[in-house]
Amino acid sequence: MTPSSKVVGDLAQYMVSQKLSKEDVVERADELKLPASVVEFLQGYLGQPHGGFPEPLRSKVLKDLPRVDGRPGESLPECDFAEIRGDLEAEFGPHFITEEHVVSAALYPKVTRDFLRFRDRYGPVDKLDTRTFLVGPDMRKEIRWGSSRRQNSFDFQFSQSKYFGRREGKLIRPRNVSRYSFGRYSS
Repeated sequence: MTPSSKVVGDLAQYMVSQKLSKEDVVERADELKLPASVVEFLQGYLGQPHGGFPEPLRSKVLKDLPRVDGRPGESLPECDFAEIRGDLEAEFGPHFITEEHVVSAALYPKVTRDFLRFRDRYGPVDKLDTRTFLVGPDMRKEIRWGSSRRQNSFDFQFSQSKYFGRREGKLIRPRNVSRYSFGRYSS
C-alpha cells in the first residue's frame, strides 16, 4: 500500500465509523480527531499535492502544527542506516531484519517498530490468506508456506471456541470464535 492510499483509506474508515459526510468533515475539522496519517498528509510529510492542499480544511485541522513546504526529504538530516540496522537488530534480533525494514524504519520509525513488534508476537501473518487472517483458520487446518528448501508453519492456539459440524446434511460454520493467536513460529 502506498502512503497516500493509506491516507485515503484511513480517512474513509474514519468518516464511515463516525457517520460523517464530506461537509461534516470540512465544517467540524477543527474539533475532529482525524487519523494521524491524514494530519501528516496535510502537514506536507508526503509532499505537496498537485493544486495544493484543500482549504479551509488544512488550516482548520493543523491550527498551529508545523508544515513542510517543498519536498519532505530536502530538510532531513543525514541518515545512518548502519545505526538504524543495529538498533533494530538489538531490539528484534539480527535474523529477521532486512534492508526493507531498515529503510522503512528510516522513513516511518513508529510504524516499522509497531509492525516488527506485531510480527515478533504473532509471527509472519503476511503469509496467511486474507480470510484466515481476518476470520481465523478452519479447525484442524495446518497452514504451511515457503519453498521446497524451507518450510514454515504456525502453531494455532484457540480459546473460547465452539465448533459445529454437520446438521441435517448442511455444513455449519464455526461460531463464537472469540480469540485465536499464533504461537511462536518455526522456520
